[in-house]
Amino acid sequence: MVKLKLRGSKSQERKRNRTTYGKTNLDQC
Repeated sequence: MVKLKLRGSKSQERKRNRTTYGKTNLDQC
């Protein structure tokens, strides 16, 4: 259960981070 929850959260966080980081990186550049 914990592994599944972590996996799901990581997947969503990764997708969210990808967009957030991409925008942040562009802003920082």
